[in-house]
Amino acid sequence: MGKSTRKARPNAGERAAKLAPADAPEVKPTIAPLACPQCSAPVPLGDGDVVACPFCKAQVPVPEAYRALRDAARQDDADRAAAQALYRRIGKPPSRLFQWWANVAGVVAGVVGLVAGGLIAIGAVGGFIALFLLDVILHALRNPLGIDLIDRFGGGHVYAGLVVLMFVFLVLPMMGASYFDSFIELRKSLQAGLAARRPTQSGFPSTCRNCGAALEVPPNAYGVRCVYCQADNLVQLPHEWLKRACKVEGRFHGSIVAAVAKEREVNSDALDMLKIAVVVAAALALVFAGAGWMAADIDADWHDGQPSYRASIGPPRMLVDAGGYDPIPENQVAEWGDRAVALRNGETAVFVSTDSGCTDVWSRDTTTFFTVHARTVPFVRQPDGRFVARLPAHYTGLQIISYEGSPCKLSWHVER
Repeated sequence: MGKSTRKARPNAGERAAKLAPADAPEVKPTIAPLACPQCSAPVPLGDGDVVACPFCKAQVPVPEAYRALRDAARQDDADRAAAQALYRRIGKPPSRLFQWWANVAGVVAGVVGLVAGGLIAIGAVGGFIALFLLDVILHALRNPLGIDLIDRFGGGHVYAGLVVLMFVFLVLPMMGASYFDSFIELRKSLQAGLAARRPTQSGFPSTCRNCGAALEVPPNAYGVRCVYCQADNLVQLPHEWLKRACKVEGRFHGSIVAAVAKEREVNSDALDMLKIAVVVAAALALVFAGAGWMAADIDADWHDGQPSYRASIGPPRMLVDAGGYDPIPENQVAEWGDRAVALRNGETAVFVSTDSGCTDVWSRDTTTFFTVHARTVPFVRQPDGRFVARLPAHYTGLQIISYEGSPCKLSWHVER
């Protein structure tokens, strides 16, 4: 990836740069690596007393000191098993999908960063206005949604829920992409730091990344340990992949076990950011809950306090009032003024009176702004002499109810 892409992802690059220890001592081989006396090519030690030069095929005796070094370099079984497992996991060439993500993730992260920066740039005043307008907008969306979210759940719960939804569906995927991007950069840097040197000429063996000695690579091996300086080397990584890896500053770890342990330590920093994000999201949810409560209170149609959906829905279903008057359950005959009733989408509130003085039932929603919607349904005389007004609900929420005409007693119930 180019320089511009790296600048868009400073966190990933900075984390990858931490892989190389700042104070790692230089590890020098105890004796000079074995070389062919005829062509000077580096020669793997092999297992016998004489080995063939991989370049000119000359027979090269392995001196006693080299055989002793080779035998002393045998690792204990536990360390060897751990190293071999890491060779297989870390030393595999990356898949095409992995390489594609490495190229695309930086561009996507840069675009998302610009969008997030623009959102953060919104001023406090504009933010407050937006928070207040959100209450009005949610009221206005009640018919398309089939539910008035502010009525049903309360402004505080709705605003806090929106923060949680944004965190789950926006922030969390962004952080997941950032973490995966960091994981890729760390893995590339780790592989670049552990990769064996490529042969300098065709036919030469790969050489140790630390001391330059020839490596004896068994068939299908992902990594080997140098018998001279004990440095672990990865041997199957594509050259093009390594060219795009972050530059490793300083001297790298000699052991793959130590290098992977450092990778895990640095990678955990990215996971710590998720914990911080959860705490910040929780704090924002509390702030937004307060903002939602205030916005809904300012927008409430009843100035002496808004009755709640929960108080009316029951069971039993109640006509409720914000002024402290006793609620009126279904089928109870009473005389009342303005009341509120919770209705679910598709339900119908039915009002029944034996007094011809009741002419209409008038209802309105709970917001005082341009989304206020009022409607009137008439009392219709029935064959049995009663007067009935039917008020269907087109969304789940609160309806503020009053009746017009002379004061009269009436009962009510809900048809489902």
